[in-house]
Order: sequence, then structure tokens, then C-alpha cells
Amino acid sequence: MNLLYRTRPFRIVITLIIVVFLSKLIALSVGSEGDNHRYTVMSKAYAAVEQRNDSPAAPPAGPKVAIQDDLIPTSEREILVQLRDRRKIIEQREKEYEEKKQLLAAAQNKIDDKVHQLAKLQSMLEKLETTRHEHDEENWRGLVKTYENMRPRDAALIMNELDSQIMLQVLDRMKENKTALILAAMAPERARVATTELARMRSRSVTLSGQN
Repeated sequence: MNLLYRTRPFRIVITLIIVVFLSKLIALSVGSEGDNHRYTVMSKAYAAVEQRNDSPAAPPAGPKVAIQDDLIPTSEREILVQLRDRRKIIEQREKEYEEKKQLLAAAQNKIDDKVHQLAKLQSMLEKLETTRHEHDEENWRGLVKTYENMRPRDAALIMNELDSQIMLQVLDRMKENKTALILAAMAPERARVATTELARMRSRSVTLSGQN
């Protein structure tokens, strides 16, 4: 039918029928009007019909294909649901893994910072200890030099009344010949104790040096 309607002879016949029909309607409605008015109305009607005939017909709409879940078998639908749930679980685990990874990285950074701070503190303490030791040694050297410049008898009189630890530190740092002269001038018991303690100190020092 669409092919027959598109042929020009058929369209002309249809157009003439429509024009005649419209002219009769116009004659009934406005019978007293002149031929010019009737001709104008018929021309407009004819033009309207021609425009309608010349316009391309819209292609027939194709059938809509609807995808229904009922077309999927129950077993496959269950598998799809399980896969979807499994995917959600995997995504959740990946998210938790990334969060734990970030927490571990932050903790590792904090530990590294603490280790760095402790290393700096240790280095600072070692420098302070070295400075203190050097300062103490300088003080001891000054004190030893004072006793070495004294006469052995005068130094012995002071050593007899001096604190034992100070006496031992001074005698241990003095030259051997100076130490011998002062020990000989000291009280016998005091000289015996000083000699015994000096031997222990030096023996302990040799043992520690051998272990290092």
C-alpha cells in the first residue's frame, strides 16, 4: 500500500478527489462568495496536499527488543549473583589491604624518624662524653704535673692524708720514677695499700684492653 501511494498518478487522483471534496465544502459554507475566493481556498488546499505527498514517509519503527531476566536460566542467574557478591568481597578486601598498607607505611615512617632521632642523640652523647673525658684528663694532667714538680717528701705528706681514689689516679698518671720516690717517702702502710691498688688497677686495665 505504501508503494502504491508513493506513485505520482495515484497521488494526483487522490489530490483531485480531496480538492473536489473541499470545493463542495467551501461551496456549502460560503456559497455567496466569488470565484476568486473559491480559487484561493482550493489552491491552498491543493498546496497543502502536495506538501504532504512530497514529504518522505517516516520509516516504520522496528520492534523493540526487551531483555528480560526471565530469559536467563536460574542456575546461571545464581552463578552471576555469586560472582557479583564475590567481587564485592574481593573489592572490600583490597580496600582493607590498602588501608592496612598505608597504616604500616605511616608506622614505618614514624619508626624511622625515631631511629634517626635516637642516632642523633647517641652521637650527641658520645661527643659530650668524649668532651667530658678530655676535660677530666686535662684536669688530672694538671694535678699530676703539680705533684711531679713538688719534692717527693712534701708530695708524700699530702698523699698520706689524700683521698684514696684521688691518690691512686694521681700516682697512676705520674712518671714511674716520680711515683717510686713519693711511695718511698710515704707512710709504710699507706704506701703498701697504694702499691696494691695500683697493681689491681693496671691489671684490670690490661684485661679490658685485651677483651676489646
